[in-house]
Amino acid sequence: MLMFAGCATVVFCVFGGYVLNNGRVGVLWQPFEFLIILGATGKELGHLMKGPHYGKEHYLELPTPLFQMFKIAKTESYYFKCIRSGLLAPLGGDAPATSIEYARKSLPTELRPGFTEVEEATAAPTPV
Repeated sequence: MLMFAGCATVVFCVFGGYVLNNGRVGVLWQPFEFLIILGATGKELGHLMKGPHYGKEHYLELPTPLFQMFKIAKTESYYFKCIRSGLLAPLGGDAPATSIEYARKSLPTELRPGFTEVEEATAAPTPV
């Protein structure tokens, strides 16, 4: 019902605006154009009339991965801060070695690797 009211409002506004601008409504009558448009959108209008085929479980499933990511970010936020500082430092014009040091310094002291550990890990990366 609401869809029909919306369509009627659109048609009224289009024709009303055309008439108010001193246009002739007869010029807008193009039956073949209406036939082409309705033929192209006929199947889609049928889908619109049926309504959405998604149920409550689909809408509840949608935010689950986002919630899990936020939960991890809240409990282990220092990892995300480390990654963020390591990725944003080169954008500020810092060298890659300095970026790694920024990332290392953003970790808490009990989790922070030593300078030599970082050098060994980045000197000879192992192939994946």
